[in-house]
Amino acid sequence: MPRPFSNDLRVRVLAAIHGGMPWREASGVFGVSEASIGRWLRGARDRCTVEAKPMGGPNNVVMTDEVHRGDGFSVPLDWLQQVMERAAREVFSAAGTDG
Repeated sequence: MPRPFSNDLRVRVLAAIHGGMPWREASGVFGVSEASIGRWLRGARDRCTVEAKPMGGPNNVVMTDEVHRGDGFSVPLDWLQQVMERAAREVFSAAGTDG
């Protein structure tokens, strides 16, 4: 995964835009996309910071043989796999293919 742009670069880009430089010109001068500039401006406005948000997801994921439904209940993974295979057979059967 690529690293986030430095805070120094973010500050320099936003200072240039605040000074009147158009986004497109700042994008070319500093080598960043206009989309990134827009995200930095929104971050400065909404979160009062130019720092990057943390990258990546949770690192405490534990693999189990159950699937959690989101409503506090879970189902065994092998049962879910059987249901999906049965549904696939029904779809292929209705379509007239072997699947």
